[in-house]
Amino acid sequence: MTCLRLRQILLNLIGTAVKFTDHGEVVVTVDGEPVNERFRLHIAIRDTGIGIPRRA
Repeated sequence: MTCLRLRQILLNLIGTAVKFTDHGEVVVTVDGEPVNERFRLHIAIRDTGIGIPRRA
């Protein structure tokens, strides 16, 4: 995955979280770990927005 594509995905996810969070917080965490000759990123976006209603 290219850096531009990853940037686009993150901006979309963060933008949506901010859009639907009138009060509270949006938290983005990034952790990384070496894996063989590469580096693996763990990215999480958490918000206190309205969310998606559960089905009955």
